[in-house]
Amino acid sequence: MRPQIVHQVQLAGTEQGLGWAARLPAGQCFCAPTFCGSSDVGGADADFIAAGNLIDCKATICPERIGADGIHQPAGYLLLDPRAHVPLGGTGLEKRRRSS
Repeated sequence: MRPQIVHQVQLAGTEQGLGWAARLPAGQCFCAPTFCGSSDVGGADADFIAAGNLIDCKATICPERIGADGIHQPAGYLLLDPRAHVPLGGTGLEKRRRSS
C-alpha cells in the first residue's frame, strides 16, 4: 500500500481526524442527514452529523485552501433548516488531501 494512503488511514483514527466521531455511542452520529428544506433544492444532504456538529468532508489536492464554495455548502445546509428541526451545536470541515 502506498505510504500516503497508510498515513491518511492512520490520521483518520486520531482526534485530529474523525476518530472521535467513530467512537461516539450509537445514535450520536447520522450519515447523509437531510433538512426540512432539502427537497426545495433537489434533495440536498450533508455528509454527517456527529455529536450535534455538522461535518462536511472535502477532498482536494490543496487542503490548506478551501474556497468560498466549501464554506457556502455547510452554511447552506443550516439555511435549509430554519426552524432547527436538526439541532446543531456547530459546524466543521474535514479536509483531506487527494492526489491529482
